[in-house]
Amino acid sequence: MKCNFELPASNGCQLHPRQTCSIVGQQPIVEPETLEGTVAVSFSRDVAVIGGCGHVGLPLALTFADSGLRTVIYDINLRAVDEVRAGRMPFHEDGAEKMLGRVLLRETLELTTRPDPLSQCRYIVLIVGTPVDEHLNPTFSGIIKVLDACLTYAKGKR
Repeated sequence: MKCNFELPASNGCQLHPRQTCSIVGQQPIVEPETLEGTVAVSFSRDVAVIGGCGHVGLPLALTFADSGLRTVIYDINLRAVDEVRAGRMPFHEDGAEKMLGRVLLRETLELTTRPDPLSQCRYIVLIVGTPVDEHLNPTFSGIIKVLDACLTYAKGKR
């Protein structure tokens, strides 16, 4: 799988091979004109990973943060957020604990159980499980619930 997320030229994206993710660009903050007469565009963070403490979201968020992107993990699992914030992986992933230590030290990774920081992220990646019913049909209610809860914090919403 190839990711179309814009990473610095020296780094490649290391997505989990079985994962499908959606990368949603948001409208940037438009600031007043600068002295040169141009409009400045800014976000205080580069990317948020919603559901970012799970088996797919955490390695993806670590990869973003390790490449230098200012990354936010938003997850409702307080125990997992606290564990990752303390520098411990909630599951085994080869090389991840060292990477976690690096990004926490460099402060390129931020963890939260509140959606507020999403409004300051240029991109949002949604990684939520998609359960299936008894006939193996996917149910999207979890995705819809997360989107409804986060929409208020997305810039450029209509």
